[in-house]
Amino acid sequence: PNYVCGDCYFCQREEYNLCEQADRGVSSNGGLAEYAAVDGEFAYRLPDEVGYLEGVLVEPLACCVHALQSSPPRRQRLAVIVGAGTMGLLVLEAMRGFQLAERIVVSEPVARRRRLAMELGADHTVDPHAGSLDQAVRQVNPHGADIVVECSGAPHALEEALRVTRRGGEILLVGRPAEEAAFGLAPLPFAKSEITLRGSSRFVPEDMRTAMAWISGGTITAARYTEDLFPLSRVQDAFEHALAGRGIKTVVDCTATPAMEVALSEVQAAAAGPGRD
Repeated sequence: PNYVCGDCYFCQREEYNLCEQADRGVSSNGGLAEYAAVDGEFAYRLPDEVGYLEGVLVEPLACCVHALQSSPPRRQRLAVIVGAGTMGLLVLEAMRGFQLAERIVVSEPVARRRRLAMELGADHTVDPHAGSLDQAVRQVNPHGADIVVECSGAPHALEEALRVTRRGGEILLVGRPAEEAAFGLAPLPFAKSEITLRGSSRFVPEDMRTAMAWISGGTITAARYTEDLFPLSRVQDAFEHALAGRGIKTVVDCTATPAMEVALSEVQAAAAGPGRD
């Protein structure tokens, strides 16, 4: 979970996703283990009808919900999603859930992800290595896209987003680029065309509740994301699989083995001491 301090300027404004201490928790090491101790105040209990494999989508979906909820609440004629990994596909489903766009175009180089994007409601997909996103967008709206959601985190993707955004449109950054990434964009096109560039980070509690409700209610087709499953003993293979871009949501199954269950029981018994429950 995300830990927040509760005391800083942003927490006092209930902007918990902007907490000055929020990197503690989500960015900490130690999650790839059978068990992890977390502060219950910041944990979320999954509904009974949501399994662990579905549960892995709750946090990324909450981030997508937060990103779209903070956009102006008007229905767009045309939306473009750049990148159809887990975040891009969840943005696609969330856009359909919120009814935020009449038509959605998705740009993604991996064929498997493009096919899934079409199954999940995209109107058109483009392989940026083989076709022109700009051409595909102009065929729908010659003026460009009303909103472009950048979900790949690739530095060059922002340049592509700017090319296809209409005057007065919006570019929303959901993908996380590397910290050292630099965007060599001139400010004039943003000012001249009144294009809004906006970032989005993490989620607030209400976004988590929305995400869990959507998954438990079947609004999000969770099973389609989690086909790439690796046991904890093959965590290195899981990372290589994910880095190669072959999967959608690469999942490491940290379910405790019977031996771990026994060891945990022994530790708990020893901690309780003789004559204590």
